[in-house]
Amino acid sequence: MTATPNPAPVRIDRAHTDDALYRVAIRAFLHDQGTTDADIAVEVAWCLEPLTPLPANELDQLRRTVQLLITDPTANRRPFIRYLDSISQPDDTTDEDPEPEETHRSEQS
Repeated sequence: MTATPNPAPVRIDRAHTDDALYRVAIRAFLHDQGTTDADIAVEVAWCLEPLTPLPANELDQLRRTVQLLITDPTANRRPFIRYLDSISQPDDTTDEDPEPEETHRSEQS
């Protein structure tokens, strides 16, 4: 019997997860109680567009979560934010200067 390796989790570029978070926040802020289910489905699809590399089962779960976050102003957003953080690839940039500056001293005679 051979063990089936667990597939590596999908990592999403930080810019894409930030974009998804921004989109959900905007849609939640602008949500109108009179919005139809069809319109909400379009909004949810737009919010999840940056996350399309995720597996279908995760996207299905996220659709339900995002719909709730858009339509319920009291919904807890922290788990969604933590989830996005957990799938985010860290930025490749660093704040460190690759070559340190030389220190120059003025010599007095």
